[in-house]
Amino acid sequence: MPRNANNNGIDTKKSILASAKRLIARRGYENTSLSDIAKYAGVTRGSVYWHFENKEELLIALLDSLEEDFPSCKYIKAACNPKEENPLLMLKNWVLYMVDDLDVEFLSSRFVAEFMKIVHGSVRNKELQERLKKRIEIRNNFTALALKNAVNKGQLPKNLDIEAASQHLIMFFIGFLHQSRDNQVDKIKQDYAKYVDWEFELLERITTDFVSSN
Repeated sequence: MPRNANNNGIDTKKSILASAKRLIARRGYENTSLSDIAKYAGVTRGSVYWHFENKEELLIALLDSLEEDFPSCKYIKAACNPKEENPLLMLKNWVLYMVDDLDVEFLSSRFVAEFMKIVHGSVRNKELQERLKKRIEIRNNFTALALKNAVNKGQLPKNLDIEAASQHLIMFFIGFLHQSRDNQVDKIKQDYAKYVDWEFELLERITTDFVSSN
């Protein structure tokens, strides 16, 4: 395949994904058709089907591409890598980058709000709902993998309760997510690094002995 043709295909795919993001945020998932996306992207419906089997697969591909765009993603991936020498630092950097402007803008966007509506059952496509729930579950498991990696590297107590510590960190994230939607980010940013330090100090105390005694 000629190089220009390959580049054109990549550009077309990016245009389709960008158009899908805008329209889904504006109209909602169920009120956005592949024809709408094709028209907005300035391509044919056939071009959309060339890249994506259906609207569900387009949404999944869009979520994948959005994850790759954020600086924070590289840190959680590094934290889960058994070859990473300092997984705890990578995990902490992931949490710290939640206040990065790009991350905050995305987390507080109408697109994310629509994504969460799908997860909570606003669409008739129950298969898609389950796929997105599973996706969240897998992403949440990254936190547990990173903590386990830190334990194996001797950065956290050997008797750390991985499940409890992971849930605690996820709740920290969920709290920040709600605050970002309430436009409280600027206020949080002032002391955010301190909050993260406290969170990671607390994580070291969430051992199996501590959990069983409470």
